[in-house]
Amino acid sequence: MSIIQITALVQSYCGGTRIIPTLESCKLQDYPHKDLVIADDASNDGSTISIIDNWLKDNAQYFANVLFIKNSQNLGIVKNYRNAALKAQGDIIIPLGQGDTYYSRETFSRIANEIEKQRKENLSDPLVWLGYYKSYEIAPEWKEVNDHLLAYPVSMSLLEKSPDIALTKLLEGNFIGAPSFVYNKKYFQEGIFPIPNAIKDLEDYAMSVWMLVEGHRFSYLPLFVRWYEKGTGLSASRNVRYLTSLKKVYGFVEEITRPYPKLNKLANESRKLNQIRSINNRIERETKKLFFHLSRIVIHPIRMGKSRVFSVRKKYFMKVNSPDIIKHIELQSGKSFDKGFFI
Repeated sequence: MSIIQITALVQSYCGGTRIIPTLESCKLQDYPHKDLVIADDASNDGSTISIIDNWLKDNAQYFANVLFIKNSQNLGIVKNYRNAALKAQGDIIIPLGQGDTYYSRETFSRIANEIEKQRKENLSDPLVWLGYYKSYEIAPEWKEVNDHLLAYPVSMSLLEKSPDIALTKLLEGNFIGAPSFVYNKKYFQEGIFPIPNAIKDLEDYAMSVWMLVEGHRFSYLPLFVRWYEKGTGLSASRNVRYLTSLKKVYGFVEEITRPYPKLNKLANESRKLNQIRSINNRIERETKKLFFHLSRIVIHPIRMGKSRVFSVRKKYFMKVNSPDIIKHIELQSGKSFDKGFFI
């Protein structure tokens, strides 16, 4: 078996101690051929940089190579990714945002084994693999949250077909943010990454649409990659800009799908639902969501019925499948993985 070097690429921005479980999940990976690149996007909170520096003093030895990039100006998610990825030494790059963790201690091993298996089946490496993620939130203790879990295989299996079919299904189900990305380093090196025209607040869910519209082939990994901290991503950490960011991202998606009327209609539906979800007033948000879903039931009754079945199954599945990485982080730190962990 060939050696696959994997780089954990961690982004930070004014995350404070929120970055600690993220870095711990990188350290706990049982895979021997791993590097760490941390890309701080000009944090100005007075603590994030020093927290990372202090953590590295005690833990850098767990990695073959370590690089801590401290941006002098805020680049935004996409440009920060590319800047950091071009400096990564691994063949495979697996990103994390602050507060996220890899799903298991065996995440890197499983990814390497699956990629090797695909190569033995004479499948050429794609630019991007899509895995699954589950999410959690802390309110006040951490709890698992539904996120397209059992609907993934429906979308993932379509990726074996043409990109336009995959794109249609991803947009239909509003799954454009659901997959967890694993990057081939060539994605960045060959200039495929849409950096010249990228808006500052572009995130991975818009990138997946862009990739498929451009006809680039995806492959997928039938395993969980990431445990995502819902509601505290890099965009959400810039609360003042959050709604503006959301509009920009979905404006980008609409623009690149404009030559394809059916896809453009689906992109608009997806934008509407996500804008509804971003409304702070709970009564207004839930009322608009209800009317949105009722209109879709009238138009797509079978599809919506399947979605409800998925939702019930997801809740059960998530209760009986807790990620082992959380248990290991708790054990090692001696803290419960709730709000107190981040103080």
